[in-house]
Amino acid sequence: MHAHASIITSNGQKGKKVLNVGFGMGIIDTALQKLQPSLHVIIEAHPVVYDRMIKDGWDKKENVRLCFGRWQDTLPQLISEEHIVFDGIFYDTYGEHFTDLEDFQYLVSKSLVKPGGIYSFFNGLAPDNLFFHGVACQCVKLQLAKLGLDSEFAPCQIQVKESEWNGVRRKYWHNRDTYYLPIITWNQNFLNDQDKNKEKNN
Repeated sequence: MHAHASIITSNGQKGKKVLNVGFGMGIIDTALQKLQPSLHVIIEAHPVVYDRMIKDGWDKKENVRLCFGRWQDTLPQLISEEHIVFDGIFYDTYGEHFTDLEDFQYLVSKSLVKPGGIYSFFNGLAPDNLFFHGVACQCVKLQLAKLGLDSEFAPCQIQVKESEWNGVRRKYWHNRDTYYLPIITWNQNFLNDQDKNKEKNN
């Protein structure tokens, strides 16, 4: 999660506007806070998790804005009503599916700063099968390309002991030492074409 936080803030730059969808245990948000973002929006839909965030004082942290609810409801409002764009976006929700990720990534294309914005997500796609994991990553890559976004999956070496899963209801990583961290940025040719179209229309 610390690597994700560094990536979406352009290698740990301070003062970025960041969005995290899915607070969970607060690991990435804690890492992002250390980088002193100018705006830190957190969307969380689970009432128990949200109550714990309030209890822990996240609503009182400087430049932090909490949005309680589903991203499907809250993020479109931020985009259409407040016109907020983010330098970095991270997505890590529980109990959603690949189609939800596709829908979210469409909204990413509407809310990520051009040209320097960076988007990433927790890559738990098909975590128990390396072949299908690769297939899922390629599917994501194709969808993002249609939105004008380039993607790479940077290999990161990790070690997770079996004992660390004690007390976890649903294991979400299975016996692999390499995590493929998504790094998604704007395709420069796509942005150039957009600029040309704007010039023609003016």
